[in-house]
Amino acid sequence: HRPSDSDSELNSMVSLTRKFPVDSGVQVILSCPSGEVWITCSDGFIHVYDKIGKKVTSFQAHNKPIFGMTAVENTVWSISEDGSLHVWGLNDYKGIKKKQAHKE
Repeated sequence: HRPSDSDSELNSMVSLTRKFPVDSGVQVILSCPSGEVWITCSDGFIHVYDKIGKKVTSFQAHNKPIFGMTAVENTVWSISEDGSLHVWGLNDYKGIKKKQAHKE
């Protein structure tokens, strides 16, 4: 059986989680143009590693699991089960903006 693209992607993700160990369940892995890897966890933390696997920083980003993350220009956007969207500085890891979902 020839490995599919999804098999290769899954193997890459497993390899990344071994290279960049975190304390709780990995939710999302984002590879940035800078070479950094941002990993979100089920505890709402974001862990950032450099391209050789050394931890750069970790911070509490949300109160609940993060289920989405994307890089936009020099920022990283994260969205969580807590109903919020956060925008982080790609270079300083500081919160730039926070938007809470509307409640009906």
